[in-house]
Amino acid sequence: MVSKKKYIYTIDDDCFIGQYISSNGGVVTAEELAPYLDVESTGATTNDDSYILPVLLRFDGQPEIDEEGNILYRFPSLQRTTSSQLLYGYFFLLCSKTSTLERAMVIGLGGLNLFGIIILGTMLK
Repeated sequence: MVSKKKYIYTIDDDCFIGQYISSNGGVVTAEELAPYLDVESTGATTNDDSYILPVLLRFDGQPEIDEEGNILYRFPSLQRTTSSQLLYGYFFLLCSKTSTLERAMVIGLGGLNLFGIIILGTMLK
């Protein structure tokens, strides 16, 4: 009897996986993500990519088959385009090890800087 291992990972794992996918242009193979999911490399896992399902669900991934017959997993939300740079910055902020208070202070400082720019811009006109 073969026991199925349930893959549970934390937000820290999500951050590592998300950053890895994003650094590869939003397209990866199951074998590339296996080390992040603690998958043992046995003969059974080479034909069974079910361990990738939690990642597909978490990051809205879609399986695709390329011209050579390889299964690739595309994550449109993690593909870096000009419009997604803000989303990547937000994802990076969530993955940092700062506390909620520190994040609030960073956002407040950014808002204060924006307010100062607006005031100085109107004073210079």
